[in-house]
Amino acid sequence: MGTAHTSNSEVVVVTSDEPWGPIWHTQLHYAFQLSKRYQVIYFDPPEPWNFRNLFSWKQYVKKVSDSLTVIRYFNFLPSFLVSSS
Repeated sequence: MGTAHTSNSEVVVVTSDEPWGPIWHTQLHYAFQLSKRYQVIYFDPPEPWNFRNLFSWKQYVKKVSDSLTVIRYFNFLPSFLVSSS
């Protein structure tokens, strides 16, 4: 991967149902190409709920390049406690 050079202060947020990894799906290609012109924050899909998530506020943050950051977060509450309207 090349180093992105950007002087733009605009931020693009990409959410995906595909986690960042060695096999690049469409969303990863989009995020990488956008990072050549903008600051990009890529949100991985949340990990499945686990009881330990109630006591952990950790986030996984990975800098892929100067202008591309990947964030993985956890579900703090199980889906059955959250009502959908």
